[in-house]
Amino acid sequence: MQRQDLDELQSAQVVCRITLTMDRIGNMKVDGSITDEKIALMMLDTARDVVKSFHAKRRAGSPIIVPAHDTAMAI
Repeated sequence: MQRQDLDELQSAQVVCRITLTMDRIGNMKVDGSITDEKIALMMLDTARDVVKSFHAKRRAGSPIIVPAHDTAMAI
């Protein structure tokens, strides 16, 4: 195992987090670092692109990494 320098260790630290939650009746809540509008919107846009890409690959026949029955959102 290679020894990591301080810059490499710090680059992996979480510096911003946004959490979206929704209850059964559709109420949504946003928690986290949303005071910097540009960064918050960039994070949400990136997350949206990741979700779209995941479902596009799934429709194309790509294997699912985590089966739905192994997640908390399975119905």
